Amino acid sequence: MITMISSTANYVTYSEPIKDFRERMKAEKPFSDAKKQADELLAKESAKKMLAMIQSDPQFAEQMANTHAFTRDYELIDLADVPIESETGMNEYTQHVRNFEAKANDVMNERIQLYNKMKTNGSTGAEIFNGLVAFDKTLPSDYQKATKLDLITNLV
Repeated sequence: MITMISSTANYVTYSEPIKDFRERMKAEKPFSDAKKQADELLAKESAKKMLAMIQSDPQFAEQMANTHAFTRDYELIDLADVPIESETGMNEYTQHVRNFEAKANDVMNERIQLYNKMKTNGSTGAEIFNGLVAFDKTLPSDYQKATKLDLITNLV
């Protein structure tokens, strides 16, 4: 026998674990902030090393240029900020995600066009990657922050 559960029933069923999750997240916030700072420092150092490798290793540069051009960006979020307590909040957040995905698809398509144009003109992998980063720097700062592109764009 198949039982259908309405979205309202689903909300009621899962609202208590969600509240527990939120309370745990609040209690762990001081540790979470320290970890976030450590993670960002590590990410910046990794970005610096990656940029140096792109300039010195043509094969790696080509691989990174290709990957950067043909991979869609994703918004990095703190799950504690997702409004899952209400159907209205979730609907608004879902629309936000759809809007962001549409923007990210547009950005990826522009990068692909730039990559193909530079490749056709004989640019090296490092030149293409640098061109893609120059394009990324033109994107709105909130987009760069949301996707962590700013880790790279702030270094070049």
